[in-house]
Amino acid sequence: MIAIWIISFWQSLGSPKKFNLVELGAGNGEMMKIIIESFQNFPLFLESCNLMIHEKSPTLINIQKKKLIKNKIKWIPNINKINKDPSIFIANEFFDAIAIKQFNKKKSLWFEKFVNLENSKRPFFFEKRADIKKIEKKIKFKISQNQNFIEYSKLGLNYLKDISNIIKKNTGGLLLIDYGYTDKKMKNTLQAVSNHKFANILSNIGNVDITHNINFNIFEKFVKQMNGLKTNLTSQKDFLTKLGIKERAEIISKNKNFTKKSDIYYRVERLINKKQMGHLFKVMLIKNENNNFKLGSKLIKSKRLLKQKKITSEVCTHHLWFNNEDYFEKGSKIKWNPAIKTKKDQETFLKQLYFGGGCINDTVIHVAGKSLPFGGVGTSGIGSYHGAKSFECFSHQKGIVKRGTWIDVPIRYAPYASKLPFIKKLFKFIS
Repeated sequence: MIAIWIISFWQSLGSPKKFNLVELGAGNGEMMKIIIESFQNFPLFLESCNLMIHEKSPTLINIQKKKLIKNKIKWIPNINKINKDPSIFIANEFFDAIAIKQFNKKKSLWFEKFVNLENSKRPFFFEKRADIKKIEKKIKFKISQNQNFIEYSKLGLNYLKDISNIIKKNTGGLLLIDYGYTDKKMKNTLQAVSNHKFANILSNIGNVDITHNINFNIFEKFVKQMNGLKTNLTSQKDFLTKLGIKERAEIISKNKNFTKKSDIYYRVERLINKKQMGHLFKVMLIKNENNNFKLGSKLIKSKRLLKQKKITSEVCTHHLWFNNEDYFEKGSKIKWNPAIKTKKDQETFLKQLYFGGGCINDTVIHVAGKSLPFGGVGTSGIGSYHGAKSFECFSHQKGIVKRGTWIDVPIRYAPYASKLPFIKKLFKFIS
C-alpha cells in the first residue's frame, strides 16, 4: 500500500526522472523489501529512484544489508548529505523511538526529569531546575506555550527541521506514520514494552523497547513556522482505507484456504480498527505548499470489490495515441505505462471497443464530417445520423415475408411425439 502511495506522490511532483526515496530507521528492512518488490511492476519509476536508508544502528544495518543484498541501496549516515534531487522520506515508527526530554511545571518554575543510573539494580527518576527559555532559544520553538507538562524529542525536532529544509529546497515530502495524539496539551506517554506487553521503564534496561507517543499538534506547529511548507494529517484507518486496503485484501485472499484468509483479514482489521491501530496510529504528510496532493487520495472510489472491476487491459485507450513505429521518431520521449503496443493492437482495440464515435489525437471534430455517422450508444443516445445515416436512422424499414402454397410439409405441425426421431435425424444431417 505504501508503494502505491509513493508512486502517486511521485506523480504529484511531476514524475521527476531522478529522485531520492529515503526510509528513516528501516528496522529489519522488511518494509523496504516489500516496497522494492512492488516497484518491479513499474520499471521506469524504479529506474528513476535512488533508494536510500538512514540508519544509526550498526546491528540493524547488517540485518538490512543481508535482506536487501540484491538491491541497489545506499546507506546514508547524514540526511543532509543527500543530493539535490527531489526527495520522498518515509518514517514508519521512527520518531517514537528517538530519545525524549520531559519537564514538569510547578507553580511558575520548570523542572527537567532525569534518571539516576549509579545503582544499576535500583535506578530512579529525579528532577532538576530547568531554564525553559534557554531551551526554546536553542530549538527556536516555543515548546512551553500553554503547557504545564512538556514531552518532546530534541533530536526528533532536529530531524523534522532538516527534512523540512530539504523539501523546501528540492521539493518532495515526508510521510510520517506513527502512534500519537493531536491534543493541544502534552501528555506523559513514556512507556516500555516487552514481549508485546507493557513493562516497567526502569526494569531490565536495555532489554525492553522504550518509546513514546507523538504529539502531532506540536509537529504541525513546528512545520508551520517554516514558511513554504504545509501538513496533512489523518488516521491510519482513513489513510489505508482510501488507498484500498480492503479491496487489496479481497484480491490476495482469493483462492486461499480458510486459515490463510482469516490471517489476512485479522491483519487488516488490526491495522484499521479504531480500537486497535486504526485510530492510535496517525499519518502525516509534510510537503511544499504549492503541492495540492491530498494525503488520503482515494485511489479506489467505488464500493464494488476491486476483483469485480474491469480495469485491467493489455491494450488501453491511451495506446491509440502512439504505436511501436513511433519510437523510431520520438524515442524515449514516449513514456507509456503499460508499454506502447503495435498498430495491429490499436486496430483490434478499436474493433472491440463499444462506442458511438471517437477521435484519435482530437476531440469532437468528427461531428463536422457529414459522411461519418454520429451518435452515442447506451445512455449516450440511440442510433446514428448525419447525411444518409440520418435518413436511415429516422426512417422505418418494414420487412414482409410472402410464402408460396405449392407445398406444405406435415412435419411442421403437432403432435410431434412420433415425428421427433425424424426431426433429430434431419437436424443432424443439416448440421
